[in-house]
Amino acid sequence: MIGHSLWDRIPQKLRLGLVPILTTALLVQAGAQTSTLLSCLSRGTPFCDNPSKLSVADIQGLLILVNFVVVFWFAYRTLGELVTKPGPISLDVKVIGLGTAFLSSVEIYGYALRNGVPERLVFVLPIIFFVFIVPFVLLRDARAGGNIDDSSETARQAYSALRQVVVAFVTCAAATVAGSVYFVLLNEGLHFGDAILIQPLLVAQEAWVFNPAILGKGWIPVLCLALKSDGSNPNVVPLGMTVNGARCLLVAPLLINAAIGIVLIGDGNILAGPGHAGWALWLAKACLGAGLTVVFMAAFFFSKRFSFDASSGVAAGAAIFAAAGALAGLATAGLRSGFGRDASWSTSAIIHAGGFVIAFLTGVAALRLMRRTFPDLTF
Repeated sequence: MIGHSLWDRIPQKLRLGLVPILTTALLVQAGAQTSTLLSCLSRGTPFCDNPSKLSVADIQGLLILVNFVVVFWFAYRTLGELVTKPGPISLDVKVIGLGTAFLSSVEIYGYALRNGVPERLVFVLPIIFFVFIVPFVLLRDARAGGNIDDSSETARQAYSALRQVVVAFVTCAAATVAGSVYFVLLNEGLHFGDAILIQPLLVAQEAWVFNPAILGKGWIPVLCLALKSDGSNPNVVPLGMTVNGARCLLVAPLLINAAIGIVLIGDGNILAGPGHAGWALWLAKACLGAGLTVVFMAAFFFSKRFSFDASSGVAAGAAIFAAAGALAGLATAGLRSGFGRDASWSTSAIIHAGGFVIAFLTGVAALRLMRRTFPDLTF
């Protein structure tokens, strides 16, 4: 009779600890090589001499986002295991996720400078705000009083706050990846080597002002605002916000997305030709970035009146997001027209409506899948 192998003796929870280690190695430390391989695959080979630098940078950015979500998820799981154990909890920066936002910002810093896209450093802003300021400053224990020096209560509050942010970022990542695929299919089609599987929609290339992948980020503020625990989980601390905190959570995403719009929306996507429109163009891009946030949030809270658990509610929500996307598309077309560029009004409305619907449906699918892990969370 032969006994157990060493692998059999290793607890499953310990084995799962390999996941964030492997994703960090593959998606971050070897992210440039992984991105190059994925970019070259569209040519029918995993290796090529001159992959598109922009394509490689875009894919690497998505890989960093996916790895961040994986690492953040496992950090949350580890904290959850500590909270359920009896006795005092020894706190440190790593246990409660205090350093996550800053370490992730360093990853973005390295990614942006290595790839020659320093403008993408602007993504440090939402990381710092939603991973540090929201869970550690804005979300507060809804119960009055309590011992502020109790390490167990501190760990429980960190666990309760981080789980909301985790749900928001997982939903964001799913919608971002789906939006990226949608954008690529419309602009480049789907091909493998010389075989063209899906023809690109060439007319769409001239109608885009922003990449619909950015819509995935709209899920973060709305879920941070809307998610609540029903009280059935004894390890969760009821959380709330002050009036000023809620206002900050509403206003800060508008300012952050205005900054992202200014930095990332290319002048050529709006202007009719080479030139510099100065403050007018900057203001237009800022208004577009903030306006998309307002439209997404309004669509979410309006569609939230319908149950996302029922097919009819999801269909109603998809219709609302389609209307919101069409409105955003018409606004971008009007913006281009205002700066003297031809505006494809109908095409812009259709493709942006599609982007909003995909962001909504992917987000709802992600929330449904996470319902098993977070059965007490409602919105």
